[in-house]
Amino acid sequence: MANKFLVPMHEAPLVMPALPAALKKARYYRSSCSQLRLGADLWVYQYLILSQEQRNALPANVKMQSGSICGELLQRVLCSDEVLAKMQSPHQIADKLSHLTLEQACEVAMSQFRQVAPRDTDSDREQKDKHLQMLNDVLCHAVKGFDGARYGEIIAAEKEYIWYWRGLFASALGYADLVTPTHVIEFKTKWPTRGSIKKDGTRGFSAVKAPATPERAHIAQVSCYALASGKKPVLYYAGERDTSTFDETNCEDLEEKNLQNNVSNYYLTARSRERMLLAVDGDVDRMVEMTQPDFGNFMWDLPAEHLAEAHRKWEAK
Repeated sequence: MANKFLVPMHEAPLVMPALPAALKKARYYRSSCSQLRLGADLWVYQYLILSQEQRNALPANVKMQSGSICGELLQRVLCSDEVLAKMQSPHQIADKLSHLTLEQACEVAMSQFRQVAPRDTDSDREQKDKHLQMLNDVLCHAVKGFDGARYGEIIAAEKEYIWYWRGLFASALGYADLVTPTHVIEFKTKWPTRGSIKKDGTRGFSAVKAPATPERAHIAQVSCYALASGKKPVLYYAGERDTSTFDETNCEDLEEKNLQNNVSNYYLTARSRERMLLAVDGDVDRMVEMTQPDFGNFMWDLPAEHLAEAHRKWEAK
């Protein structure tokens, strides 16, 4: 199938065009699925205004940290020491992870999660209390529900894939959770949302099952990795009670013929942002002027000092 939007690294020209000075000025060297999921306003703030060090220091909410802990420990249970030694994600290279049994992984999960610092909000503090009760249930379901025989031996974890968007200068980068000789697998967790206060004064939480259909953003992400690797995509979800798996056999969107269409919105977003940066000669202040912030959007769930700085940036324009 011809690549409409995404060009794998191994199919790119041996000599790519030099990155224009305007993109270098804005420190825009490559995109990622996490960048392309953001609205334009939050992308400008996090990726053009903040430095990489400042961005890495942004505190993650409890749901994100719970998912990260479960994802890493799933890898450590399913993967051999040899596979773990070849992990390409920067923080996991530094941690030098080793294989664990499920029992050991549950102990590590509790130890790591107790050190999680929730954001300074009632919501995050209550989420931590709830997740403490269910984290090991999610991890156990994830490990026991994974059908290893279905996709083959795991040969890589946190596998780095680089690709290009057709006709654009900046490359894109992503890390796939699990890789077999034939498939690339993305793992996602599902966590309950806060409900109302119950009669006994405690917070209620919704019961969350693994999804019956995959989320669009997750389809787009794993489609990027599938196209970049030449492998078939799999989405694997785990929740407190069960798991669900999606591949080409039960999800039409994950059939090979649909993968390029799945990434089309990411391509259009990357193209729009690159062209805007070229049009303003990499001037970040002009990008701020051209972008309408929506500070009421839940995605702007940032620490107070960052919200104040963002307000100053946009109000000055």
